[in-house]
Amino acid sequence: MIEELGSRQRDKIGVICQAFDLSRSGYAVYRKTSESLQSSEEAGLVETRKTLQPDEAMLKATALLPELRITLERLKGEHSLLEGRRVGFVDGQEKLAEGMCPFFQDHCLNIADHNPQELFTRKIEVLDQSQAALDKQIIELTQQVAASEITEKELAGIKICLQELDKQVVAIAEKRNKNHERATKLDKLREQQVIAIAKVA
Repeated sequence: MIEELGSRQRDKIGVICQAFDLSRSGYAVYRKTSESLQSSEEAGLVETRKTLQPDEAMLKATALLPELRITLERLKGEHSLLEGRRVGFVDGQEKLAEGMCPFFQDHCLNIADHNPQELFTRKIEVLDQSQAALDKQIIELTQQVAASEITEKELAGIKICLQELDKQVVAIAEKRNKNHERATKLDKLREQQVIAIAKVA
């Protein structure tokens, strides 16, 4: 009877060992396939990361954007001041044409020997030239700011993509760790199996 019980135990252990060996060999195949897929996924992510890296020109354009905006606002302010001065000169020129002093609102005695139109004409011409030069600079800076803003948006999109890639790398590492834990548990079970078989035999 004890021998019969021992025989049954051996049979049960044999069936368990076969099942364990099958599951272990199936897991080994799964593990190799999984590691291969994870390695290829990681390689793909590394390659994607390389293609997404911003170039120096993009980084410089984005870094210059705040300075370009400040310069553009300063030039627009200068343009407004020149426009205000020009309006004042044109108004003064009109009043002198009427014979009125633009400052004292009285008949001007200084223009008796001069053509009143010539007094402000030169100043208005200089202001017009300065404004034209500022207009040209403002147009150029506006274009640079617009290009830098587009680059800034592209860079923000790249940063988001890189963050997503980092999340995927972390997920792959977590999968690898879980698979390693499973393999360790299976190895421990295998050791326990060998000890159990040795005790029964």
